[in-house]
Amino acid sequence: MPNSNKYASLLIDLDFLETQVEILTTRFNELLKQNSLLQNQLKDIRSENESIKSQLNNFETEVINVVQSSGANSLDILSEEHRLALKEKISSAINKIDVYLAKL
Repeated sequence: MPNSNKYASLLIDLDFLETQVEILTTRFNELLKQNSLLQNQLKDIRSENESIKSQLNNFETEVINVVQSSGANSLDILSEEHRLALKEKISSAINKIDVYLAKL
């Protein structure tokens, strides 16, 4: 009889361990999926960040070219149309950055 109690106790302990392993395995798999999703989001955000940086560099180059072509050193030479277009492009880029920062 004492051996049967030890075996019963051992089976209970093994059952408990098996349950814990299943729980941990499930949680591990969930974390792997979440990690994968976060890695994909990070990749997308980095790609979008590079795109926005490129757009900002293009805007800067455009402004410099307009200023240099006019022979002036001031942004006052930009026509109202160019100025509004640049403001809109810059505002759009800032909004994209804000959206991505809000997601973090």
